[in-house]
Amino acid sequence: MKTYLLTLITASALSAGALYLSSGRKFEKHIKYLASLIVLCAMLAPLPALANKELPSLLHIDGVTAKQDPALYDQAITEAFSKGMHEEIVSLIARKCDLEENEFEVDVTVTCSDKKLNVDKIRILLRDLHAIVKREKIRTELSQLCNDIEFTEFSENEEG
Repeated sequence: MKTYLLTLITASALSAGALYLSSGRKFEKHIKYLASLIVLCAMLAPLPALANKELPSLLHIDGVTAKQDPALYDQAITEAFSKGMHEEIVSLIARKCDLEENEFEVDVTVTCSDKKLNVDKIRILLRDLHAIVKREKIRTELSQLCNDIEFTEFSENEEG
């Protein structure tokens, strides 16, 4: 990245210098054209490297493709999305509400209907008083994601 930025800055500086020196001369428009091409080439230089990188494919999840078995593919996508949402929600609550991951537990219900993934319900178990105090902050943080947020305080096993 450092090399790319240095190349881009150098190409821009050289182009600007050449344009300054050629101002008012009859070949100025040719210099402008050449300078623009050089800066454009410098800007597009990393594209071939980016094109060769492998991006994770959603077309092939857990060994199933959409063409092989659409129902199983939808289920695999839903499970992958659910797992990702669970991790993001836990991270969001921990970060935004200043809670430790052992102070709460999250369960996310995700469905796929009409080729759309929906977060239907979020259940949060608050394990200690510090987490209970943050309940409304958690609700506020998650309200954009889901309307149905259910809180439970402590668990049957942890009481008394």
